[in-house]
Amino acid sequence: MKNNMPEQITKIINNLRSYYLIKDTIKLDEKYLKESPLNGVSYDGIQTGVTYKVTSTTETLALRRLQKENRIKEYKDIIMQIDDAMEILSDVEKKIITLRDIEQYTWMQTEYHVGLSESQCKRIRKEALSKMQEQIYHERYNFKTKCSQYALGL
Repeated sequence: MKNNMPEQITKIINNLRSYYLIKDTIKLDEKYLKESPLNGVSYDGIQTGVTYKVTSTTETLALRRLQKENRIKEYKDIIMQIDDAMEILSDVEKKIITLRDIEQYTWMQTEYHVGLSESQCKRIRKEALSKMQEQIYHERYNFKTKCSQYALGL
């Protein structure tokens, strides 16, 4: 990937490439929370040191649970943004983004499955990424002028 892409486009591409991993992590974290024996934390009878720092197994489990809950929320937001942005794309754009970025096909494999040339696929992908950026960040990157523009009429 060229370094001249804006940070937002790079972030979208990275999230697309991690799409299945993010979904699997959500499932594993939800399973952990469902099976976790810890439902509440009581500090009754736990002594603290001079710093008032509580270090107990219960607290460690509670912190781990909180981290997983926060990660689930963050990852669900990412998946929702990707899914919402994919909804506005045409069928060809969706297919190219799915094959190239989510499934991580090569350009040769992508063009074979789409039935277009590599240069056409690359052009369509750039346009699709700009649309996704506009949907998620309300800005749109123009690959010709190499600058972002705020989307109007929101």
